[in-house]
Amino acid sequence: MVSITLLIDKKETLFRVPFISGRVMRASFPTQELVKEFADGKKPDTEAVDALAAFVCMAFGDQFTIDQLLDGMCCSHMVRTAMDIAIAIHNMTADALGDFPPTAGAGA
Repeated sequence: MVSITLLIDKKETLFRVPFISGRVMRASFPTQELVKEFADGKKPDTEAVDALAAFVCMAFGDQFTIDQLLDGMCCSHMVRTAMDIAIAIHNMTADALGDFPPTAGAGA
């Protein structure tokens, strides 16, 4: 489970992702590309930060606003948080697929 703590109204508030929807999985692909670009040395710009923030808010079910995220999260954690969500999605997808396609005779 992915969680973050934001500083909102001078208080630390913990948020958890209880459920990752298919829509969030779909939105994770462009985010994964952004994270890869950063890892390859591209500097984040306003558009990229806005895209990451929107993705993180969506993944957390809009429990907080983009402004609350941008104001309440240390800048060094933004890319890492988006990456953590993308990794969680990848791991859940891999676990769900398991042994796919099933081997002959399995489940028959």
